[in-house]
Amino acid sequence: GPPSGGGGGGGGGGPPPGGSPFDFEPAVDDERLRNQWLETVAAALRPHPKVKVKDPEEYDGSKPEKLRHWLIALENYFLGDLRTYQEHRNRIIMACSYLTGKALNWYESYVESILEGRAPAFFGSWPEFKTELNGVFGL
Repeated sequence: GPPSGGGGGGGGGGPPPGGSPFDFEPAVDDERLRNQWLETVAAALRPHPKVKVKDPEEYDGSKPEKLRHWLIALENYFLGDLRTYQEHRNRIIMACSYLTGKALNWYESYVESILEGRAPAFFGSWPEFKTELNGVFGL
């Protein structure tokens, strides 16, 4: 009779129809990368232990010699929770929350421009912020 159409055995060495023999490997890599990403996200969301550190005192700008000690106390506070205070902006916002008196008046003069996205450059960099404070209130 006529030859059958789907035959048995025979052609076996080429790539599967519609793809290459390597199509599966990128999926494995993608899954591995996805799992690494999920582990990273899970680690970031896990509560992280914070070191108990004494809160810094308020700084009023009246005594230049106290500025250095206040900045050291702030930096020690940041070291107790590096994940939160890794960003310079978070350090500056936290520091400004401890300003009173003359120092608070100085900060208040910038608040509106900060909220409107026109903050001076020193509000984006912790070292520049410290330099500015030293220039205004330091010795």
